[in-house]
Amino acid sequence: TREIDVGRIFLSYFFSAFILLAVLSTSASSQCSVEDDFSVNYDLARPAAFTVSHSNFTCICPAGFAGGGANFTGPVIADGSRLFNLAAQAEFRNLTAQIAGLAAVVAAGGGGGGGGGGPLPGPPTSVSGVSFQFYALVSWTAPASAPGGVTDYEVTVSPAPATGFASQLVGLPATSYRFGGLVPGTAYAFAVKTVTAAGMSVYGYATMANAPYYNSCKELLDAEPSAPSGVYFITANRTTPQQVWCDMQLDGGGWTAFYSGRQGIYHVFGHFETLSDYCPDLTNQCLRRLPPNADGSYMVLATCGSAAIKFYMSTAILNYFKLGQQNNNVWSPLPANVIDVVGNFALSTVMTLWTGGPGNNGWILGISSSGGNTNVFSSSYNGPSTAGWDGCNGVAVMGNPIRLLYKPFVPVTASSCADIKLANASAPSGMYMIDPDGPSGPILAYQVYCDMDIDGGGWTVFYAARSGSANVADHFESATPLCANPASSCIRRLPPNVDFNYGFIVTCGSNAWKTYLPWQAMYYFRFGVQYSWVTMPTPTIVSGTPAVPLTQYLWSGQGNANSNAGWILTSSQTASPTGAVFASGYNLNGNWDGCNGSPLVGNMTRWLYKPAVYSNAPTSCKEILAKNSSATSGSYIIDDDGPGPRASYEVYCDMVSDGGGWTSFYNGKHGSPNVFSYFESSPPLCPDPINQCIRRLPPSATTSWWFAASCGNATVKFQIGTGALGYFQSGTQGNWVTNTNMVNIANSNAAYATTFWTGQTSNNGWILTSTSTQGAAGLASAYGLNANYNYCNGVVITSTTAPMARLLYRSN
Repeated sequence: TREIDVGRIFLSYFFSAFILLAVLSTSASSQCSVEDDFSVNYDLARPAAFTVSHSNFTCICPAGFAGGGANFTGPVIADGSRLFNLAAQAEFRNLTAQIAGLAAVVAAGGGGGGGGGGPLPGPPTSVSGVSFQFYALVSWTAPASAPGGVTDYEVTVSPAPATGFASQLVGLPATSYRFGGLVPGTAYAFAVKTVTAAGMSVYGYATMANAPYYNSCKELLDAEPSAPSGVYFITANRTTPQQVWCDMQLDGGGWTAFYSGRQGIYHVFGHFETLSDYCPDLTNQCLRRLPPNADGSYMVLATCGSAAIKFYMSTAILNYFKLGQQNNNVWSPLPANVIDVVGNFALSTVMTLWTGGPGNNGWILGISSSGGNTNVFSSSYNGPSTAGWDGCNGVAVMGNPIRLLYKPFVPVTASSCADIKLANASAPSGMYMIDPDGPSGPILAYQVYCDMDIDGGGWTVFYAARSGSANVADHFESATPLCANPASSCIRRLPPNVDFNYGFIVTCGSNAWKTYLPWQAMYYFRFGVQYSWVTMPTPTIVSGTPAVPLTQYLWSGQGNANSNAGWILTSSQTASPTGAVFASGYNLNGNWDGCNGSPLVGNMTRWLYKPAVYSNAPTSCKEILAKNSSATSGSYIIDDDGPGPRASYEVYCDMVSDGGGWTSFYNGKHGSPNVFSYFESSPPLCPDPINQCIRRLPPSATTSWWFAASCGNATVKFQIGTGALGYFQSGTQGNWVTNTNMVNIANSNAAYATTFWTGQTSNNGWILTSTSTQGAAGLASAYGLNANYNYCNGVVITSTTAPMARLLYRSN
């Protein structure tokens, strides 16, 4: 280190906010005059890094600069990049070209810069500094002006890092530099100068940035994709950051270790039951409970030696690793089949976890509760049991390194078992995780049993129990799911995305039927709404031989959740277990304990669903009748635009009037007291497709179609004009409009269907009548402004018990 006494001199500097931050507190740059007594200390090994000590300086700045031209007196950070009139030229001979150029300026007596007296370069532009946990990446672009060409860049960080130097020379062609040794939570600032043969520019600088703490190893890897496996600081939703081991390679990386040790009874050092944070060695001996916000979206990765598997946690397993709550000496099944991460997993994918009991601490991850080292993947158990639990991936061995790691918010992308089957055609039947409304929806992912074999596979179980009243655990009337085992003991209401495109399979023993759900059954299984007996569609036989008639009724409860609740699928509404009941989940008495016509109990009974089974539904009731001439009037599923974007839905079909094939688009009690909605009000509103439903006409409807209206047992058919079509198709009001080709179908006067009222401003609703004269006889109405049009087939009826009125269409 050399010290040069310079004496009293005059300097001309370009000061930036980075240099004068402590004194000027400004981001502006300006030319100032400085009078100073100082000495310069150079380190010959680091010529770009030197210090200037001062004794009495004055900084004189022009008007407009911070302080408005006032003089500033006090300490200043300076790097000596533009020193004039310096003596002692020989003192600089052994410095680098940068300092040698400066010495040439001194020898020349002042000049305009360094080197040969040429102009100085401009500063680098677009300087930016990004702080990561233990390093900062500073980048910049070349200066707008650099006469003679850039030789290097000088990069500086402040405050100085914990290791390494605060300033570095970076050679071409680099335009970035990585500073290591940063301390998390510390604010840093970065600056860069251009170096040429003539000298250095003023600083180009970046704003301060904090070296961050991340919440998990996953969050750290997302921000720093090149971060290697190792020890890092994370907050893990705790107030104080903590050091953890992060695995940044296995299965995409981002895994946070919460248990690190070695396999076998002699290596156990602690338990989740008794310790929340014990970590003398982050890589080899560390136990930390899961973060307080851990939930079912977290995944666990377990390793033993070179083997690795990952899995989701059930509530019992989550509570053990998060709170240290034991499961009272009961093994906890994993909520879904484990996934082999490395490719050398040697056990069954159906696994369980021991989470301890009173006086029996520790955890065991294996495939059997009966013990045996060859059934164990990994363990940290030294309890009283004499069974062997010292296996590692099915091999009886001790001492292999083991870890438990977590990754938060691993989205479950499958909305049903059908998605899983679509992604992996060879996926076996078993436990899986699904998220019906996706990662962004309010419903958390949960465990289900997927049947990947029956009827093409991809079926999701939402009810599973043994047949017989004694085996019924709960009812759909109860809102809370009860699911001890999704394969054999589980009841869970249908998710909200289930619609009439979905198919349903009900099984009892080896017998399985496929069907769709009428709206009452859909509401029962989705909301627990009771509807007593519901007529079911004729099922398709999937397996087995039917021993009961295929005309079926579904009991959907009556009273409340604790009175006459439960379901029964039977061909008779009179209790007769022999020859009538196909399956049931009813426990008020044993009169309905049938299974495919036999009074059997103990057979596995399941309800399953699968999306898009009926996405090729017929487009109308007319098409249904064409395919099945014996189809009876009732509710059916149709999809009026076929493979188009409109979803399928349930409608009432009249299969009798005028040859049948009529599709209803309005069903409701006649008259002003019973109006429940209008075509002006953006239907559909369809709580009951048979008795209370309003749905606008499909886009394909035209004036060439036939339309029908009925009230009670009277029915008339006719054709409509563009005014009525616009009203029923889009809610466009048209006042009074005229129909054509009226024909009496049953028990009516065709003239009653001559004219339609289709609304005007706030005068909503429809009226089908003989003329537009107020009080004229008509066929039916849904007009609530007054009672003057309450004619049902020519008779005034004003009652809440009025006959049913319907509007229907039949396509060409």
